[in-house]
Amino acid sequence: MSTKSFRNYGWNYTAKGLYHITLITSKRVAFFGLIQDDKLLLNALGMMAKSAIEELNIKNTEVAVLDYAVLPEHIHLVLQLKGAKYTPDLAQNQFGIESASLGACVRGLKNLIERQARSLNSNFKWAARHHTRTIIEEESVDQIKYNIHHQPYIYVNELFKSGRKGRRQ
Repeated sequence: MSTKSFRNYGWNYTAKGLYHITLITSKRVAFFGLIQDDKLLLNALGMMAKSAIEELNIKNTEVAVLDYAVLPEHIHLVLQLKGAKYTPDLAQNQFGIESASLGACVRGLKNLIERQARSLNSNFKWAARHHTRTIIEEESVDQIKYNIHHQPYIYVNELFKSGRKGRRQ
């Protein structure tokens, strides 16, 4: 049984663009902290994830992290891909994926966080997929930024309404 791909096959993921990415931990385990009294409390893994995101913004010249929020079991990112020179030279890159593509950036960030996280908690694992939304209209960037910073309150309300307690590690 194959899993449905959320990839937009008509989209060039090496082209300039704005993207809203959501990275989720496996089984939505709250590895990065908790929400207590409507306040987000990041633990050591959450603080390490923040550092990794800030490091990405400094080291990767092809991607700008415009905004982000680390929540207990997921991370929201607003990324600007500055546009890579895509040259599918199979001799240099057998898979034909440009290192400055959105996928390479997300894989690199997930790998960095996972490597560091496992030094603190050997059970850390990402969900197999991540959510990507291409931001077409400039006005929606401000709305997305607002939403990701108000997510802890939305998260608490969703837990309350669903009766779900959330999974803690």
